[in-house]
Amino acid sequence: MLQIFQEETLLELAKNGGFRFTEKWFPYTSGWIGPYYVQSADILKTGLGVQIATHSIMTVIEQIDETVDVISGGESRDWPFAACIAEKLGVGLCMIYKDGKMVGATDLKDKRVLHVADLNNEGSSPRDMWIPLIRNAGGKITDIVFLVDRLEDGVEEMKKLRLNSHAVIPLNEDTWNFLREENFVSREILNSLLDYWKDRKAWGAKKLMEYPTILTKILDEDPRKGMKIFNTFYPLIGNKLPETFGFESKEKFENFFEPKLNSLLWTNKIYLNRSRRKKASYVSV
Repeated sequence: MLQIFQEETLLELAKNGGFRFTEKWFPYTSGWIGPYYVQSADILKTGLGVQIATHSIMTVIEQIDETVDVISGGESRDWPFAACIAEKLGVGLCMIYKDGKMVGATDLKDKRVLHVADLNNEGSSPRDMWIPLIRNAGGKITDIVFLVDRLEDGVEEMKKLRLNSHAVIPLNEDTWNFLREENFVSREILNSLLDYWKDRKAWGAKKLMEYPTILTKILDEDPRKGMKIFNTFYPLIGNKLPETFGFESKEKFENFFEPKLNSLLWTNKIYLNRSRRKKASYVSV
């Protein structure tokens, strides 16, 4: 059951347009598909939202039995939440860039650091950037707080990092039922959300076969993204997946789209080289 402060935060996020729902499916960067998008930073659209988010994160932190010396946040959506919490606690703020640069409270040696983030999805940013950088700088970190946790792959990643993970809004059955009670989702959408929550793999395989034209459009617009979805679900669906698109096998499906993928990779390489040359010319001037 959600606590009152969680309901208030969820309600404000929903009012600010932080959720999008569909009866079909949305593509995710992970290669999976799902019935919703969440943009946790949308709670910051109003002053009330900023106040509610800050209060709620502070409520979670007060339940953590750990003294904090520094609050950290990763580029860039973590920063506003981390800054608000650092101000409330009266401690330093360490802002971490994706390139490894740190700004603010950068002397982390033997400091007790608490990382505050907007969203836990796959857990790749804490795993690959924020936590290793903090620990390599000598910081001691045992806990991480998210405004929103999708409760998917990121949960296991936090365990692997030996972190106690906390969230104001866990996207579970209680959350979806609350949004239904507040008329933010229909009965049909709620059922879809609950089915997804129980087994996202089975839900995704079913929806992908029901609405294959969405993948067709993605493959046309962004073949790399489309192939990632295809390769994610092929082990679950088998040859029925390529057959849906008129191909006898996975190999023939991939062979058809390989030229498009190579063309995209070549175009991206040219663009990257041009960008580097342009940046170098600015430096030389």
